[in-house]
Amino acid sequence: MELPRARHFVDRPAVTGLIAQRLHDLLHSLPVLQCIVNIYGVPGIGKTALLAETVAVRRHDARLITISFSVDGLGQELQPAKVRFLRCFRGYAATLTGDLGALLEGLAETSDEPTINRALQAMVASLNTQERPVLLVLDAWESVPEALFAWIERSLLLPLMRDTRLLCILGSQAPLRWRQFEVRRRVKAEQLTALDLPSTTAQIHQDAEVGQAIYAITFGHPLANEEIYRVVARPGASAHELRQLVEQRRAELAALVVRKIYGRVQGGVSDELNQIFHVIALFREFDIHTLRTVLPQFYPAFKNRSDSALLLSIKQLLDTRLLEWSDDSRAYQLDRTMRKIFTRALSLGDPEHYARICDAAMRYYQQLIREVPGNRNVYVVEYFYHSLYKAEPVLYNEKTTESRLRQIIRTYYYSPDGRYRDDAELYRLRERFLQDTELPLLLGSRDLEKDLFVCLIDEALEAPPLNGSDRWPSVAAFK
Repeated sequence: MELPRARHFVDRPAVTGLIAQRLHDLLHSLPVLQCIVNIYGVPGIGKTALLAETVAVRRHDARLITISFSVDGLGQELQPAKVRFLRCFRGYAATLTGDLGALLEGLAETSDEPTINRALQAMVASLNTQERPVLLVLDAWESVPEALFAWIERSLLLPLMRDTRLLCILGSQAPLRWRQFEVRRRVKAEQLTALDLPSTTAQIHQDAEVGQAIYAITFGHPLANEEIYRVVARPGASAHELRQLVEQRRAELAALVVRKIYGRVQGGVSDELNQIFHVIALFREFDIHTLRTVLPQFYPAFKNRSDSALLLSIKQLLDTRLLEWSDDSRAYQLDRTMRKIFTRALSLGDPEHYARICDAAMRYYQQLIREVPGNRNVYVVEYFYHSLYKAEPVLYNEKTTESRLRQIIRTYYYSPDGRYRDDAELYRLRERFLQDTELPLLLGSRDLEKDLFVCLIDEALEAPPLNGSDRWPSVAAFK
């Protein structure tokens, strides 16, 4: 299947430059150690558009053999999928003299393993005899069985990588799993992330104020940008009219974006997974304890759900490619752009439900702050993240936020009599606030100082012991 080009492609210089440099080296007979590039990212992030543009630019370069297609649609049954994969090379075989074309045409979905392997070996041999470098671009690897990819890695990529001048670009929704060490060491994995505001404006090819209105819903997700523009575009409409239309319909458009992203998920998103996404989208990280504690507050079907059933739900969430496990945090994390899109859609579509989830998140982290001292600093930061997300920016004030952090410091970083302070833990808490890239932006959006939390910790570190003084607020409200 051909790779469809975007209506208006927005360049990703870091990735396209990497590809261009490798092609330059190949064409000038220079060694390319990492000759396999795995471009990956969440559904709709622009992988296919980038691959299609790469092919379109290079297709007519007579110095290259360019072969490209999507593996989407090969199916889940291994033997027929192998045959369909090989048939995708018929366009290449048609340019050659010899028996390869006839061999590929003669394959049937009922062909046995030796026949299929002979056809693959003949194609590898043909490519290895070519004087020109090979550009092989294959998309949508999330749609095929892992056994098929393992077969292609071992029987196609490995011999081509050894004997031919090759640049292979593979698109997938998650990083591909390599089984052959010799292949794995020559792979360069590149993650695609959302576009920034100027690139979003360039993609929709509109005025900056229209781009800003769309970006406030999509956070730069290319599929979402294109979908909103498709819905609101009006021939002859001014930028002001388009912006007003986006803002008037933003709840509807945000819900549409979520449905479109779900539509790109391999196998779709069930109603139950949708319910889970409605809750965990507000959490920057979660685990099975989070699901067990929070989900039943909103969906009774999750009450008394066993750990094994919750783990199965987590596996299904991972299969959507919208989240991943973080070794650093030892928790699951929704892709940041997805989290922002889902949170925005929920806050616009059902603000009361959104506020209840925020309340539940704050209670959840309050409990963890009390009960899990070994990870307290993490939970303090997450508590304030959720407290800042709870309502509209105009409802915040600096005194309330200051009071909450002082209460936490007095309760958990001082001895009960106020004579001893755990400066080492306070410094670690300070460092965690400094490392958080989202909180300063969130504070700024609430008209609060971006370094507010760090300043309050510095104030506590510079202060003398409390010794029972009353300059700290009561802690009862937080406890």
